Amino acid sequence: MLQPPPLEGSASVLVGNQLFIVGGMIVTESSLPQPTEPTNQVWMYDTAAKSWERWTDFPIGICHHQVVAIDNNQILILGGEKDCAASRHMDLYKCSTLKNADGSLPSWTLIQAAIGAATAMPQARAFHTASTIHVRLDTIVFMYGGKSVDNEILGDVWYLSLDDYAWSRLPSSISLDPGPRIGCSSAVIGECVYIFGGQDRDDRLRSDLWRYNTFDRLWHLCYDDSIGALEHAAGSLTRSNSQPIVPEGRMSYSMCSDLGNIWVFGASTKQIPSCVICGVSP
Repeated sequence: MLQPPPLEGSASVLVGNQLFIVGGMIVTESSLPQPTEPTNQVWMYDTAAKSWERWTDFPIGICHHQVVAIDNNQILILGGEKDCAASRHMDLYKCSTLKNADGSLPSWTLIQAAIGAATAMPQARAFHTASTIHVRLDTIVFMYGGKSVDNEILGDVWYLSLDDYAWSRLPSSISLDPGPRIGCSSAVIGECVYIFGGQDRDDRLRSDLWRYNTFDRLWHLCYDDSIGALEHAAGSLTRSNSQPIVPEGRMSYSMCSDLGNIWVFGASTKQIPSCVICGVSP
């Protein structure tokens, strides 16, 4: 049966009933030599037909990138790396999710980004997070964090206008923001982007939950994991029926939202991966 190989560091996005998976490192059996470069394969899973199909190969091998849907029939790749820190980039590639009239597959297009309300372009990066969000009458791509070519863990916030593919940097509070992160994920509810967990500059796996209001351009701390850690250290954190279940610190997990809920699944943690549902207020 045609299906993708086991992958690590790939990126996926759902467009209608099509799930696209782009790139990643092919994971082989532990007894076999592991590949040193990521694949450029793109796979599409039709959720209605319940079948896999190879899509147009990406122009380069890529991993630790992001893919988002920019409308009902186009996907966009942001950043990533090939085989080392020096290969990290901030290139944008776009591809249609529809086949051509003759049945052939569409091609990938390299997008020439521009500088919007900023003095420079975002740094090349991998291990970042990105989400498409509708803000009033505009549709933008929100991007946060990642790791630079110098292996610096980043904490900057950017948005990409889909009208002219111009980058602008969003303001961030010095006293209240998540700080530099890698391996975190984001989900959108209304005009807000939620960011959970990830790994900070001190190599700590976090379980805090943040909300960024893209209209007011303000951060809000929804759950402070440092408070939970202090309670646990004091011996007062005993779970009861009235206490919410809080996911442990993690990175490199999957996250999505639906009608006021955030779903977190899997990850790199100190314990067994799990599925957690967090209820939030937009």
